[in-house]
Amino acid sequence: MKKTMIAIACATSVVCASGLLAKGGMVRFFSKTSIMDIEGVTKTAVSSLDLDSGKIVIKSRNTTYIFPDKLMQEHFNENYMESEKFPVSSFSGTVTAMDHDAFNAGKKVTVVVDGILDVHGVGKHYRSLAYLQKGQNGAVVGDTKFFVKMADHGIKIPSVVAANLCDSMQMKTPLFLLLLCLATAHAQDLDAALESVAPSDEPVQATFKGIRVVESQSVETTQKGVLNGTISHRFGQYATGFDNLYGLDFASMRIGLDYGFAAGTDIGFERSTNDGKPIDLFLKQRLIRQTTTGSVPLSITWYAAGYMMTKTGQGLPYDLSFERRLSSTNQLIMARKFTEDLSLQVSPTMVTRQLRPNNGDGEVALGIGLGGRYKVAQRIAITAETTPMFYGVSKTWDPACALGIDIETGGHVFQLFISNSTFISEDRMYTQTKTGPHTALDVNTLSLGFNITRGYSL
Repeated sequence: MKKTMIAIACATSVVCASGLLAKGGMVRFFSKTSIMDIEGVTKTAVSSLDLDSGKIVIKSRNTTYIFPDKLMQEHFNENYMESEKFPVSSFSGTVTAMDHDAFNAGKKVTVVVDGILDVHGVGKHYRSLAYLQKGQNGAVVGDTKFFVKMADHGIKIPSVVAANLCDSMQMKTPLFLLLLCLATAHAQDLDAALESVAPSDEPVQATFKGIRVVESQSVETTQKGVLNGTISHRFGQYATGFDNLYGLDFASMRIGLDYGFAAGTDIGFERSTNDGKPIDLFLKQRLIRQTTTGSVPLSITWYAAGYMMTKTGQGLPYDLSFERRLSSTNQLIMARKFTEDLSLQVSPTMVTRQLRPNNGDGEVALGIGLGGRYKVAQRIAITAETTPMFYGVSKTWDPACALGIDIETGGHVFQLFISNSTFISEDRMYTQTKTGPHTALDVNTLSLGFNITRGYSL
C-alpha cells in the first residue's frame, strides 16, 4: 500500500479572546524515495485552537514551500499540488480526550485529533493521536501524525516517476511532515492572518512550460541556479516524398544550454547545423511578472540574441568577412495567462542582418510574433506560433509558423511539432522561410521536428 505520512507539530501561540492565535509557523514537507529525498519548508503557516470547544484549524499556502532543488519546487507547485488552482492546504477538526488539569499544570498530554485534511482540493477524514503542552507564557506546543495516500487527494504521479517511488513507498513509508503553529478560532481572522504572512497576490506560475513556445522564445526564464540542456531536431519537408521518407531522411539540429544566472535573468549558448552552422549567444531578462490577483496584468521579458555563421553559406562563391557573418534578434515578449489552461503572448520583433539573400531584404527587419498554449491535460498542452514580418523582408519569404504539443515526463519537457521553416535560429527562421509555390501552410512545405529539454539544479 502506497502511503505518505503527515505529522503536525504545534508551536508558539498568542492568546486570543476565545482561543489561541499564531502565524508564521513552520511547515516542513519531507518524502523519502528510492532516488532522492524530497523536502520543502515554509514559515508562513497559520493555525487556531479553541481550548474550550477543542476546534482546531491549520492553513498553509502551497507556493510558500521552499525546496533546495528549484526544479523540485516547480514540479511540486505546477504538477502535483497545482498551486494556482488549489492555493491553500488546510486541516479542520477537533481536539478531544484532553486531560485539562494536567494540561493547565504544564504537563505534556496525549489527545485525539479528528477532522478533515484538505489537500489538492480533496478533503479526507483523518484521526490520530497527538500531544499538547502549555508553557508558562500561555504558548502551546504539540504534534501529530497522519498517514495518507497521495491518490486519495487526487494527486497524480507520472508512471515514469511512480516506478521509482513505488518500492520506497511500500518499504519505507515516505513522509509528508508538517510543523505548524496554533492560532485564532475565527475563520475570517485565520484567513486574514494567512494573507498577512503569505499574500495571495503572487506571481503567476508556468505561463508557458518552457523557455520556448514551439521554436520561438516564450516569456519564461530559467530559474536561478538551474541549467537547461535542449536538443532541437528538424527533419526535411514532406514534399521530398516517399524516397526520402517524407523528409525523415534529412535532418538539422541545434544543441543549446541556458542558465538561470539570477532571478529573472537567463543566459544561453546554442549551435545549429543549419546552413552556415551558426552559433548564438542570448540573454533573457524578465521585466515584470503577472500576478494571480491581476494587480500586474501581464508578464514582459526582453530577449536579445547575437548569431555568427561559422562557415560560408552553401552556394556562395566567396568567403564571408567577419562582419557579414553576424546577425541579431531582439524581442519584447508580452504574455498573459488568462486561465489555468490558456496563455497567449505577443512579441514585437527586430532582426538585423549583414548578409541578405535578396536585394529587397533590408538590414533591419521588423515583425510581430504571436504564440499560444492551451493545456489539455495535467502534463500535456497544445502550442502554436507565427511571426509575420512587415518591414525589411521581401515578398519572396513567408511567415514562419509552427504547431506543437508539449509533453512533460518527470524532469523532461518533450515538444513534438510541425513547422513550415527549415531554419532553427530565429534570425533566419523569421526572415528566410520559403514555401515556394505553395501557401505558407501547405502540407508539402511542412517539416516534423522535436525539442527535448532537461533541467539540472546546480
